[in-house]
Amino acid sequence: MHGRGAANRWQSLRLLRARLGLSQGELKAAVLRWPQLLGFAYSDMAPSLARVQEKYRGLEGLASTGTCLL
Repeated sequence: MHGRGAANRWQSLRLLRARLGLSQGELKAAVLRWPQLLGFAYSDMAPSLARVQEKYRGLEGLASTGTCLL
């Protein structure tokens, strides 16, 4: 990746990593598994991430109660 587009992609990956609390290795594994992540802008992903995180935030307590989600 070169130029301004590359800088924006790296910034998007840094923001994604911070948002999800990923280690460098976890981010690398995600990019290797889903290389299309390199083409996304964080600003485009952020609203969807927020919705998913909000949805599953309410489910965190279920694991401690023994409730099966499957």
